[in-house]
Amino acid sequence: MEKEFLKVVTTLEKVEGKIGRRVKRAGKGLAKAEKRLAGLADTGLKGVERGLRRTRKALKRVLA
Repeated sequence: MEKEFLKVVTTLEKVEGKIGRRVKRAGKGLAKAEKRLAGLADTGLKGVERGLRRTRKALKRVLA
């Protein structure tokens, strides 16, 4: 679980560095990531891990 948190934080830092060039795509990716993180409040441990993975994938689309 800790690894997933670290991966999300690392991906957010990468997105922060590239946000200047792709504002529209970054906005969409961040909105999707926010939506995924908001849904983690009612889930168990396994759901949190899966949600963090999906959040990271949404953020990776910004970098692509």
